[in-house]
Amino acid sequence: MDYRECFGSAVREMPRFMGLAEAVLGQVEDLIELVSSMPAAFSLEGAEGVQLDQVGTALNVSRTIGMTDEDYRELIRMKLRLWQWNGTNEEVAGVINDIDPEGSERDNDDLTVTIEPSGSLPVEAKEVYPLAAGVTVG
Repeated sequence: MDYRECFGSAVREMPRFMGLAEAVLGQVEDLIELVSSMPAAFSLEGAEGVQLDQVGTALNVSRTIGMTDEDYRELIRMKLRLWQWNGTNEEVAGVINDIDPEGSERDNDDLTVTIEPSGSLPVEAKEVYPLAAGVTVG
């Protein structure tokens, strides 16, 4: 929005006033642009490097040495999905599928389930799998 249009015609003809108004409004427009760009800079999808580290730190998810930004972003997504789990055995299969679609689970017919990770996880499977009672990682 061009705020200069809000001024009446009487003050629009005052060059010094309009010069001052343009200087102040230019700073406000710069500030609006900066504030508008901040959500993208600190979002999980838009953050890179140190910014992504800050997102992970805010979520209490540590980056391991040598982990790429994409692997770290995937780890954060996995942790977020794990934290959304309500803790019931009924939801375990859905959470496992969301975290590791290529992984599998095996019902041991003794009230336990063994999860077989796909091997493509960026961290140890025990860090991101839902481990309800009777669930083990194979």
